[in-house]
Amino acid sequence: MGTTHLTNGCYRLHPVEWSIGEAIGMFVPFLMELGRSPQEVYKDSAAVRKFQSLIRSQGVDTHWPYEKM
Repeated sequence: MGTTHLTNGCYRLHPVEWSIGEAIGMFVPFLMELGRSPQEVYKDSAAVRKFQSLIRSQGVDTHWPYEKM
């Protein structure tokens, strides 16, 4: 994974690394099941929502937690 010096501080945190790994680990079988490329899924908002729903159902966070102060 390539990052800039600005974003590296975020990506080096373990929960972020783990979420990326979980998402990619689930994305490959998702692509194989659909028979589509990552670019095709990226361009199809319905497919993106379907994948996001899949990973959320498995406990993968897809957003930063928001805590009211």
